[in-house]
Amino acid sequence: MKLMNRVITGGYWVAYYLVYALGVAYLTRHFWHELPFLRTGLGQLDLPQLFILAAIFAVAGGTALFVAIIVEVTGRMVLLIPRAWNRAKAEGRAEARAEERDRVRTILSEYGRRDPETGRLVLDLDQDAEELLRNGKDNGKG
Repeated sequence: MKLMNRVITGGYWVAYYLVYALGVAYLTRHFWHELPFLRTGLGQLDLPQLFILAAIFAVAGGTALFVAIIVEVTGRMVLLIPRAWNRAKAEGRAEARAEERDRVRTILSEYGRRDPETGRLVLDLDQDAEELLRNGKDNGKG
């Protein structure tokens, strides 16, 4: 079950190779009577048989490509995009909160002090510190 789950979710590209191999096997079996060189050897290969063989590989490849496109479009673009978008938004929000926390800690460490009489936090702000507090930018300071 683990292997099947990994093939379906993580390594589902293996399914494309399986579709191709199964397509070649099915079509070769279906056209077996028109490909006598498979039984007698490559010395008996003529042009119509070569065309049939090329068509077998082309149809199998096209089918595998079609399956890949359908799986990618429905799986990735339709089903996974909303989930990926929500995850990206959540990561962006968490990053913005972390940056804001760091900015507030920086301001408090540079300009904050405790009033010894009341125990309250007091900010000694100059012009640059007020701008930093309002805009969230350090105005070119490192």
